[in-house]
Amino acid sequence: MRVSERSITIISLFYYFFVFSLFFSEFAQSVIKISYITYYDELLLLLFVVVSLWLTRGSVHRLFLYPLVVFLAGILFSIIGPFFDGFEKVIVQSVLNFKLFILWVLLFIFFRRCGYRDQRKILFYLWLISVCGFLINFIYPASFYGLLKTDDAVVRERFGSLRIEGLQLKPNDLAIFMSFYCFYLVDCIKNGIGRKWISLFCLFISLFVIVFTGSRVGIIGFFLAIISGLKVRSSSLLPLLIVLPGIVIMFSLSKYGVSLIDSIVRDLSHFENIEESKYIRGIMIYYGTYLAAEYFPIGVGAGNFGTVYSEGSAVYDYLGISQLEFFQNFWGIFDSNYASLVGEYGFLLFVCMVFIFYRYISLFGNLVGLTNQNISRRLAFLIFSFSLIILLSNPLFMHHYTALSLFIVMLGLVGNRRINLSYEGIIST
Repeated sequence: MRVSERSITIISLFYYFFVFSLFFSEFAQSVIKISYITYYDELLLLLFVVVSLWLTRGSVHRLFLYPLVVFLAGILFSIIGPFFDGFEKVIVQSVLNFKLFILWVLLFIFFRRCGYRDQRKILFYLWLISVCGFLINFIYPASFYGLLKTDDAVVRERFGSLRIEGLQLKPNDLAIFMSFYCFYLVDCIKNGIGRKWISLFCLFISLFVIVFTGSRVGIIGFFLAIISGLKVRSSSLLPLLIVLPGIVIMFSLSKYGVSLIDSIVRDLSHFENIEESKYIRGIMIYYGTYLAAEYFPIGVGAGNFGTVYSEGSAVYDYLGISQLEFFQNFWGIFDSNYASLVGEYGFLLFVCMVFIFYRYISLFGNLVGLTNQNISRRLAFLIFSFSLIILLSNPLFMHHYTALSLFIVMLGLVGNRRINLSYEGIIST
């Protein structure tokens, strides 16, 4: 199907509106106290579904159909599972569980039909607005939280300091985006794209933001981003083996490093006696894995463990944890996406979802319509590895913000690849 230039322009404007409004929707929902705006991101996503369905008339890449197969299998497993509790609950929760795949496929279709647009400026503006939100929260915390117009704003602390959350209103969300952006910055430096001092300055600012969010997963992402830029050759391997341990040791001995390591060790110690643990992520990971093994290979079904529609689920009674304060107040149980997915869908479908996700990352350039302009296998593996770490401690597949953050950064990375190929005279831009 041929899309007219006028239609492309209109749809592109809607895309930019879609990205920025979805990216900062949490802040908008907190500032604008209107009941229906709580569903703003879902309504916007639904509208984008309609636009993409109109664009997709004609052939569809076979990789776009793989999530649909797993999605339908998940619904089937949930229906025949031992804790089935209604079709509506299963279908709605399944849609939420596959939010990343739904969003990515829609965006793939948009770029394939309307043509690739350089997203590096959009990526920079998202980063700049996020940094500005961080600075306002950091310098004027009272005014920032007063702007939210709520008496129950969550003020988080870690290592004895305020966790800065910026316009994302979640410190981990802000840190994860900054970590993804670091992959892009390091790639720019490595490939000589743009002015190196500007990229280094942005890299330093990003690290500063990550540190003051108190996000452990963000720190891991930053180090993986740095590793992605290292050129490991036999001649440079020895200096690398000397320098890297030194950096790690210096970080470990710093005040922040000591606090970070202590918190990780403390959290891991909860697994020794999970029945008496007060660490909700540990509880969810332990019981999610237990359910996947107990009900192998289909799990307990969508909407029954660690998800929005699992409130009052019989699974919690079966496990003997329904009386814990986390499940009574329905708080903190969504943090581990691994726990919810492996518990609800079992090991089989979870592995299928992770495999499709890796294929999307490794073939990203092809999927947005840029033939043979994928990122390197090494970079794809590092980003994928970081995503798995996020999956353990944060919602990834069912959180539009994280899904969109990674997609926009991936667009920036394939944009860098496109610039390199144009320099080499392989393609014309």
